[in-house]
Order: sequence, then structure tokens, then C-alpha cells
Amino acid sequence: MDFLRWAIPKKLAFSPAGKYLVELPSDFPIRLYYYDFSLPHATIPNYHDFLEIVYILRGTGNFTIGGKEFSAAAGDIFAINSGVFHLLESEDASLDLVTIYFMPELIYQPGSSELNLEYLLLFLNYGSGFNPKVRASPQVSAEVLGRIEAIARELTGEEPFHRIAVKNLLCEILLALNRSSGISNVETEELHLRLRDINRLKPVFDYIREHFAEKMTLSLTAQAAGMSVTHLCRYFKKVTGKTLTEYVKRFRIDKAKELLIEDERSITWIAYEVGFESHSYFDKIFHEVTRLTPQEFRRKYMPRVTVDGT
Repeated sequence: MDFLRWAIPKKLAFSPAGKYLVELPSDFPIRLYYYDFSLPHATIPNYHDFLEIVYILRGTGNFTIGGKEFSAAAGDIFAINSGVFHLLESEDASLDLVTIYFMPELIYQPGSSELNLEYLLLFLNYGSGFNPKVRASPQVSAEVLGRIEAIARELTGEEPFHRIAVKNLLCEILLALNRSSGISNVETEELHLRLRDINRLKPVFDYIREHFAEKMTLSLTAQAAGMSVTHLCRYFKKVTGKTLTEYVKRFRIDKAKELLIEDERSITWIAYEVGFESHSYFDKIFHEVTRLTPQEFRRKYMPRVTVDGT
């Protein structure tokens, strides 16, 4: 099935704390999105306040979820809870995936039948030993993709009772994933602990957002957070899955990508504008993150702009 109709917006939006800003309709809180890694997009760890099911359609990559790394390949399925930092990086430009975002209230309303809550055990069981990469057999994986395609058709056609059809298909997906995951004890307080962790790091995210273009030091960043350098480095890696240095580099590269597309000034100017102290080092880090040089990135996504590369 062609999911191009469901491609993400050209520019992703994030809060200063790294929250992915996607609005779900209040009357029917579910969205389906298609991601094509040949297109520019943010590459910093982020989180959101809804549940997510990820299906890898094509290609390979690496998924960092809650501080742990997982390989990702066609047919793999991931379940990501709200409040969990995650980052998917492609190994080549062929990585495509489709996601379902939804609020738990679509399935279970507090006070309603506890039977409906069982559909969400996959997410409520997000403990230290839980694997967000669902151990689905090829047959289950194919069945899940078929139901995702059916959801896309229902959302496209909006036939009578299409919302009931979409909800039923989602429940079938959740049932299949629950059975494949080997769920054990439910840890309902895990979400609150993750949100607490994120809130404790809010001063750090604010500081990075305000000072990323300057010469930043671990001591000044730790001072803004009210933590020691050692504690901040360990805590930041635990919550986001990346070191503080890695996060700042990726934040700067994402800002650079925006400028390369939107601003015609030289690449050297852009490098200094986002906080790099030399053109050569900027080129090196940009290539590590995007697998393209800044010049190649600009030519690919701004073909009408003439660039001298200086």
C-alpha cells in the first residue's frame, strides 16, 4: 500500500523540552503517519504524551528507546509509551515506516470496564525489563501491517461507522502485540516516574535552547539544572538515551538543517550561527548525523539555490 498520503508535515515541531508536538483530534484521538528517511527531519531524542505503534516498512536503522538501543528492520514492530525519549536513525536513505499515534482514552476510559484496559497492558507494562521491540512472528507482523493498511483505508474513505472500524482494527493490533510480547507484571506508576524525570531536566532543555549557539560547558549546564556535573551526565543519559554532548550536537545540527533550507547565506556563517567553532568540524559532525555534507544536503533539499560552499 502507498502511504504517501499520510506523510508527515515538512517541518516537525518540538517543545523546548523535546516534546513532539502532534495534535490528535479531541473527538477521535488517533493519527496515522508515514515517515520517509530520505526527507529531512529532526534527529534529536524526543518524547510525546500519547501512545505509539511503529511498523518498519523498508530499510534498516537503529532505535534508541528509553536509553536502550535496538536494531530496526523491515517487519519490526515497536511499542512506545508516552513520556519515553526515543530516536530512530537510519543506516541508509531507504528507511520507511508507518506509525499509529493514539491516546489511551480511545480504548479505555477510567471507570469503564477493566476488560478494555487489558488492551493497553503492552504499554502499562513498561518496566525495566520490558522490550519495546515486539517479538512478533512473520505471520503476526504481516497481519499487523494488513490491519494498519485497513486503518489507512478507513481514515481515507470515511465510510459510515469508519471510527468504529478503526477502533476495532486498533484493538486487534493491540491484542496481537500483547500476545506476542509475553507480558507479566503491570507497573502502572512507571509513566509518572518518567514524567518526573523529564520535568527535572526541563531547566537543561531550556538552557540548551537559549544558549546552543554559544560556547557551552558542562559546568554551566549543570549549574542551570542545580545538579553536579557527574549526576547530570548520568541522569541525562538515563532519561534521553544520549549523552549531553551528543544531544547538544544533534540540536545544533537540526538548527543547521533548518537554516540550510531556509537561508541562502554561506555554510561557514551557518556553522558559526549554530555554535560550531570551525567549518571543518561542522562538516564532520553534520556528515556523522545526516550522512550528507552540508553542501549535499542543501543541494538535495534546495535545488534552486546556488551555493559556493564557503
